Amino acid sequence: MAGFFGFFDFTKEGPGVSKDAPQKKRFFQFFELYFRKLSKLVSVNLLFLLFCLPAIFLAVFFIPSNSLLLYLTLPLVLVGPPMAGMTYVVKNLSREQPVFMFSDFWDAFKSNFRQSLAYGAIFSVIFTLIIFALISYLGLLGRGLMYYALLGLTIAAALLFSFMNCYVYLQIVTVNLSLRAIISNAFRFAILGFKTNLLTVFFCGILVFLSLWFFPYTLLFLVPVGFSTISMITCFNSFQYLEKYIVEPYYAAHPEERPGYRPEDEGAEEEAVFSDEQLIPEGEDEESGTANSPS
Repeated sequence: MAGFFGFFDFTKEGPGVSKDAPQKKRFFQFFELYFRKLSKLVSVNLLFLLFCLPAIFLAVFFIPSNSLLLYLTLPLVLVGPPMAGMTYVVKNLSREQPVFMFSDFWDAFKSNFRQSLAYGAIFSVIFTLIIFALISYLGLLGRGLMYYALLGLTIAAALLFSFMNCYVYLQIVTVNLSLRAIISNAFRFAILGFKTNLLTVFFCGILVFLSLWFFPYTLLFLVPVGFSTISMITCFNSFQYLEKYIVEPYYAAHPEERPGYRPEDEGAEEEAVFSDEQLIPEGEDEESGTANSPS
């Protein structure tokens, strides 16, 4: 993109790395991709913060300073739609697909507003309950082994919830399902991709911990690229499961809807390609998740 931040460039990127190029290990692929896309990650991070201004305003001016849990969690409701916009852009960057920076962010923000806002509310409530439980049980450990068990269960629930969050916004901006079906799928992916999820949460957790521990100095990281970096780690690691278990099975059942499909190519082996149109995987209805074929 023209210029470092790339906000006002409306040309699409090139095709990326050739499919015939030797495949590197995913660890090295990530860092190579990350630094190649760094200027665009800066752009989307700044867009994300711009669209989070209402949440920041709420936290600073309308929540009593002594209400720590409210200060931490209530603004998270409003972060849902900006998260959808950033996730859509970063997902495309992680898959080396063409990006129109502002228009892609804005379209994903608008089209997924209600669903991402609803999940923001759900996330806020669950996050508040987990934090409250952790604080409570830590203070009660001296009263008996039961509280150690309750603390362990809370930590396990927090870990599972973190795993699920790797997939919720990715599904919101990728497939056309009810929020209930998306959360149900996220639970399955949390179990199915356990090892990958553990690595994702580990590295993202390190970034979050360091950002909080050294705050406000880490604003030098958070403002330009902090949130999009965490999103990049999540999208790069997690989208492979959506592609394998939702996207490709859908196109296998509906080859005529695969981008670039030509009737004369029926039966020919093609490279797996996925566009970012929202889809209803076979067997799921948009509203209820019941059996229904996409129109």
